[in-house]
Amino acid sequence: MKIRTRRSREQWLELVQQWKETKMTAIAWCRNQGISYESFIIWKNRLKFNATTSDSKQPFVELVDAAPAHSGIEIHHRSLKLTIERNFDPEALLRCLQILERI
Repeated sequence: MKIRTRRSREQWLELVQQWKETKMTAIAWCRNQGISYESFIIWKNRLKFNATTSDSKQPFVELVDAAPAHSGIEIHHRSLKLTIERNFDPEALLRCLQILERI
């Protein structure tokens, strides 16, 4: 009969760290250590999940809007497209609109 060893979260964390420092597969390392591979995988996944969902362990990631920072507009007329940027020249816009009226 196999004796089951109860381990704390900290003990499993230490075991996972020890395994990571080796070049062995998890199953070979567990066999070598006399640890249940199934329990090891359950705890490895549990610890990974906790590490990725813990607010205290997550670094702050700033999200930056990749969209252009202009507040321009686009005018579409038939196959033409007129893009007006934020700092447009009103005189040039007037000339463009006059040309578009003739089309």
